[in-house]
Amino acid sequence: MLAMLWESKDFKQSNTLFNYEPNLRLFAASCARRLSHLLTDQRSHHAVRTAELCAINAAGVTRTQLHNAYLQSQAAIIEIAHNYNQPELPTVDRITTKKNHSTGLDPRIIFGAALLHAASTASMACCTTQIFGALQAAETCARYSHKALYWELLTNDADSVLISELLEEEDRRQAQALRLFLGNPFDRKQSPPMTLRPS
Repeated sequence: MLAMLWESKDFKQSNTLFNYEPNLRLFAASCARRLSHLLTDQRSHHAVRTAELCAINAAGVTRTQLHNAYLQSQAAIIEIAHNYNQPELPTVDRITTKKNHSTGLDPRIIFGAALLHAASTASMACCTTQIFGALQAAETCARYSHKALYWELLTNDADSVLISELLEEEDRRQAQALRLFLGNPFDRKQSPPMTLRPS
């Protein structure tokens, strides 16, 4: 559906996109929320919560606060990238280092990729820098969360069949969430979007 929305000139008209912005932002935040177990920095958790509050227009969250949460979560990403790009990798309690990992890599490097993608998902949920910010955030968060789960599974040395099955399940979960939040953008009367704020 996101690909269809990108291709639809009618949907990308300013008034239509504005009406769907909170729903798209909530979908983006839901992708990041799915990765809470991989969010190692409180700034990432704050970004997800800020995106959710902005989507439902709660607590008077402003676009400035949303942008500040984005900048702070970007700083968290840089720190994670720095930590996992060192000759001496950080010790990670959640994984067991195997010398014979099927990829031939230290599992901590692979786990670092999972952490980076998860933190990027949280950050993108707050992105306001694009003209089509909420739509871009939704599409990017869907992709990043998928990759974060892939790297997490690879860290645990899951076989290709299990990885395929779990990623297909993630695709179904995202599709269900998107249908729930957006309804049918091409037939709003038949299937309206979720109501997130008073009209």
